[in-house]
Amino acid sequence: MTDYPDIKRNTRWGEVPARQWMNLIRDVESMAHETVTAPLVRQATPSGRRLSIVQAKVARTPPSIVPAAAASIRSAKLRIVYDDTLLVDPWNPETETWDITQALQVAKPWDLQKTPWHSTAANPITWGGIIYTYSAIPQRRHATDGGQNAHTEIIIPRYLSNQIIKIRAVDWTGVPDPNDPTKLLTVEDANAAGRAWARLNTE
Repeated sequence: MTDYPDIKRNTRWGEVPARQWMNLIRDVESMAHETVTAPLVRQATPSGRRLSIVQAKVARTPPSIVPAAAASIRSAKLRIVYDDTLLVDPWNPETETWDITQALQVAKPWDLQKTPWHSTAANPITWGGIIYTYSAIPQRRHATDGGQNAHTEIIIPRYLSNQIIKIRAVDWTGVPDPNDPTKLLTVEDANAAGRAWARLNTE
């Protein structure tokens, strides 16, 4: 630790050489580095004759807008793929097994869901001038601009049973909970594999 005189409470700035004050300040900042969440700042009195070392104020995000478990990412084994959801068995770290007794439905990422994109005669939907219709073949859809331009798309990489995926808690999924349709699912596939729609090359 840097040497400095015994600076007692209420010691005035001019009573101690400035170099010794700066040594003291650096030592205090170094000791506090691991224990404080806000930086230390030097604060002088209006007259400039006294110096205080205080913790700076840090603006905090209101807890009401931060999902409690938004940062929680868990592993799960994929069991069944549905249009908008996945049935998975979460990893249980206590038993070190895929817990089939705690199977849960998680939402697919919004871009990979069917309902928001699927266009029908009764409910026509257009996204950016493109009409998407989903076939009976899982993870496949037809895209057209309503004219001669049309192609088939598939999800790449494919969702496969027994794959290990990452799931996370989120504030909104848009997918009703199958067990309580009045509520939305709060867990979704984190899409760690980077799945996306890709044009199927039929040539």
